[in-house]
Amino acid sequence: TLDPSLVPPKTTNAEADELDEEEEEEEEEEENETPPRKKGAAAKLKKPTKPESSEKKKKAF
Repeated sequence: TLDPSLVPPKTTNAEADELDEEEEEEEEEEENETPPRKKGAAAKLKKPTKPESSEKKKKAF
């Protein structure tokens, strides 16, 4: 159960839905900003694997 003091007074379902929609839109904008960062992170993750493969070749010799 929610503490009545934490719940804003007289928030109708319509108002709550509008607030939820606004929050969802903000979340979508944040998601749209993240793919370039993910690409950068993925590129950083891919780079370390190359030295590992060359180390494996050295071990094979």
